[in-house]
Amino acid sequence: FSPSGDLLAAANSYQSVSVFTVASGGGLTSVPGSPFSTGAGTYPLGVEFSPNGKLVATANQYSNNVSVLSVGAGGALTPVSGSPFANGGSTPLQVAFSPDSALLAATNETANNVSMFSVASDGGLTPVSGSPFAAGGPSYYFPYGVSFSPGGALLAVSDEDKISVFGVGSGGALTPVSGSPFATGASGGQGLAFSPDGKFVAIANQDDTVSMLLVGAITMTPATAPQGVITDGTGAPYGPLTFSANYLTCTAS
Repeated sequence: FSPSGDLLAAANSYQSVSVFTVASGGGLTSVPGSPFSTGAGTYPLGVEFSPNGKLVATANQYSNNVSVLSVGAGGALTPVSGSPFANGGSTPLQVAFSPDSALLAATNETANNVSMFSVASDGGLTPVSGSPFAAGGPSYYFPYGVSFSPGGALLAVSDEDKISVFGVGSGGALTPVSGSPFATGASGGQGLAFSPDGKFVAIANQDDTVSMLLVGAITMTPATAPQGVITDGTGAPYGPLTFSANYLTCTAS
């Protein structure tokens, strides 16, 4: 979703991103001109709006690069100058912007590392010194999901049955926190997200479970809240709407 919630982007296998306007009831309408090309970025998988709403980034799995597109009036997308950008790793799967839109992270599956970029005002990407950074798991692990904490001080990466957690330096350099990586108690970790208050991390696993981890000062432990349920403290799910991209049918639910 865009930060304002009125746009939804979905990555398509054939070098493009579809953009929809979102009605108040959740209905989707294609933006004129959609889908939009990712340029030389092939098989885009992960896609995300920047928190300032000005950019969309995609992780291009088969071309080992990241596309960045500017968001125009009505949701139309245009590649920024220099896009796509080499990510310094192999098989990028997911991307995440920092809360201030100044950094972009990309997980590299077969390289078992994370690429970090600084984001210029025009959307151009520059690799952070030291990038890519080792994901933290054994060499045979495959980092997938990636998410910044709400304040941007931490970066979490799902990595099979573990989650790697890094402190994010002022220039975007990553340093593993003490004890990282942390066991999730499940296998095949993929998508993950911090709770809005930063107290929890949820990981969707390929074994049909959801892991919930409590974020501490320097450690992460299994949460005592009901497993597989993320609430706002009142028992209600976060947000009124949830969307999913359907791979085989090329639709969004």
